[in-house]
Amino acid sequence: MEKENAELTTLSIESRLAFYTVILRECELFAATSLHFFELVKNDASNLKSHLQAFEKSPHFSKLDADRKRRIRFWIEHITE
Repeated sequence: MEKENAELTTLSIESRLAFYTVILRECELFAATSLHFFELVKNDASNLKSHLQAFEKSPHFSKLDADRKRRIRFWIEHITE
């Protein structure tokens, strides 16, 4: 995980947020994977929460199916800053 974190930190914040959003939109994260994901994003948690809140208000969000919307909303509610 340290290698992934080191590689991610070389990306701009915008790129990291886009990357995290795709993971949340496309993947169903369960217990272990949720913990791993949270460890990955912990330094960007506040920015990610704001990014997801803005995404929720975008036209792109309205085009998602109900399951993808549910996953994004779950993380908006549960990301701690």
